[in-house]
Order: sequence, then C-alpha cells, then structure tokens
Amino acid sequence: KTGRTTGFTRGAVFDVSADIAVPYDVGLCTFEDQILVQGEGMRFSDSGDSGSVIVDRATKRATALLFAGATDGSFTAANPISEVLAQLQVILVR
Repeated sequence: KTGRTTGFTRGAVFDVSADIAVPYDVGLCTFEDQILVQGEGMRFSDSGDSGSVIVDRATKRATALLFAGATDGSFTAANPISEVLAQLQVILVR
C-alpha cells in the first residue's frame, strides 16, 4: 500500500477473519471478518493512512481498504475490498 503518512510499505496478512473493536468519537465500534496485516520490518500504517488501498503483491489486485491500526503499530486492519465495493455499489475497472 501507499499511504499519506507512511508512503509505500509492505506487509503480510496474518488474519482474514478478525473481529476487532475500534474506538471512535461515537463509541466503540465492532468490525467483523476484517483483514489484519503486519508490516515487514516497519510499521505498515500510521494515522493518516486510512483509505489506502492494499494490493496483493502476486496478483497486483486491490484486496482491502485500510481503516485502522493498533496504536503501537503491531497491526493494521482493513476491510475486504469485495465488501467495500458491494456496499458502495461500484466495480473496479482496469
């Protein structure tokens, strides 16, 4: 992914069905079946990187949309791109 704050980073997916709770101004929100990524040798993301598209290295296809991360940088959470596209009622074109 390439993010506003951290720029280009690489990571590895370690969970594709995580349920996580994220604190927001409106309270604690729970997200089900999320993708978790760990950075390779560095933080994968930081504040300001939300909305970055995560791309699979092998297929070069969008796989997830970054939306949160652990404050200590230990992992990043992302929505599966298929769910994002379905909710927005859009498709990706090449």
